[in-house]
Amino acid sequence: MQKLYRLLSTFSPLELTRFHKYLASPYLNPDPRLEKLLSILFPQHILERKSREALFAYLFPDLPFDYHRISNLISQLNAHIQRFWLLENQTKMGMEQQIHLMTILRERGLSKDYEQLRNKVEKQSLFFEMAHEQSYYLSQAFEVEKDVFRIALGERRQTDHLQKQLDALEKYFMLSALKTLCKLVNRQRIVQVEGSSLQVQRMLDYVQVQRSFFEEEVPIHLYGLVLQMLLHPTEIHYYSTFKHTLEAHRAQLPFVEQKTLYQYARNYCIQMSNRGEVAFLRELFQLYQIMVEEKLIFYQGYIVHTDVKNMVSLGIRLGEYDWTQAFLDQIADQITPAYRRDAIHFNGAQLAYAQGKFSRALQQLREVNLDESFYHLGAKTLWLKIYFDQRDGDAFFAHVHSFQTWLRRNKTISIPQREGHLAWISLTIRLFELHQVGHLSTSREKIQHDLTKIQEDLMRFQPLSQKGWLEEKVAEIRP
Repeated sequence: MQKLYRLLSTFSPLELTRFHKYLASPYLNPDPRLEKLLSILFPQHILERKSREALFAYLFPDLPFDYHRISNLISQLNAHIQRFWLLENQTKMGMEQQIHLMTILRERGLSKDYEQLRNKVEKQSLFFEMAHEQSYYLSQAFEVEKDVFRIALGERRQTDHLQKQLDALEKYFMLSALKTLCKLVNRQRIVQVEGSSLQVQRMLDYVQVQRSFFEEEVPIHLYGLVLQMLLHPTEIHYYSTFKHTLEAHRAQLPFVEQKTLYQYARNYCIQMSNRGEVAFLRELFQLYQIMVEEKLIFYQGYIVHTDVKNMVSLGIRLGEYDWTQAFLDQIADQITPAYRRDAIHFNGAQLAYAQGKFSRALQQLREVNLDESFYHLGAKTLWLKIYFDQRDGDAFFAHVHSFQTWLRRNKTISIPQREGHLAWISLTIRLFELHQVGHLSTSREKIQHDLTKIQEDLMRFQPLSQKGWLEEKVAEIRP
């Protein structure tokens, strides 16, 4: 039953209507009870979960419950769902289906119809909606089919079908290999995975030798640059060339290809900014703007809440408050539903805090559901920052106590996270107390001495969370 509900939960209203028509066809489905079963599961076109017993009672009201009988019908419906999806995909008359049809026409001796379809395929631009390595592969299949047809007719004249087939195959294997190597090198950068550096270099050398052959092939050129970016991140000219090429040819690339390439660009900018190359923060911000506008960052129709958090944090860091607010307003109903409400309020609180609107930030934080929330740690951190900046001693120290207790007791938090935040709280307490004694005519020398000690600990503590925020607060106190 769980599998059936899992499959059915992915149906759109249009798919459901078409699936009903599928089940109503005796040619496709000889058992009419399956259509009735689907109607029972979708009253008013909304999926309702029912037990086997309830389904059996609907289908066989006069019979005693038979577990095996209803289970057999459920298994049949599962199988028909998957056949329906395959059929729906095959009815999209893309190049692969048209090549298959050419083969059928040839085998049936329908030469005139074959040639009409062949001419149609040659004229149409059929590669745009597919991944490029697939277009290369299908191009060689097309040339093979044309060559077989020519031989079947008894033609002996010289053609370029085989050369075109070899060219398409070489492009197919080259692009596939480059994509795989990019994934391998990228994974090696994140975790320790075995891979042959000799194999990578051999591929790069081959691309360079065959440069004139591949120079018109934008996807091969782009993935070759991605590989160079991953291998030599400090050589920024690879990224610059990649970005220029991607921007110039983006409209020619399939949507799925655009998503992958922009993800590589984004990850490169994040890597460089983490190395201290602050210029790449602005570059990353511009990439995010494109990815949002073109929906390249969306997954299954939604934008993932972690991406929203990253973009808001970046917008705040760059002082792009107006854009960040407009962005939150724009995508509010497009965030993954399970995290939507908390994402809107938490990120709204982050933005309000950055703008110095502390009351507004607290109001937003109170709307965040902290029970098993992804935002629990971030919300508690932001609360402490607000109380610090408000100089609210009672609220600050009460929250310090509850925060420290929560960190020590919560077993879901990693050890580095726990230690990093406890160290941050410790330094924040010392800064808060320094603020207080600063109003009690404490000597400038004493304040300077305590600040120096805090700065030394700031450099010494590892791990340490919110280091940038602490440095800002130290700079604010310095006499």
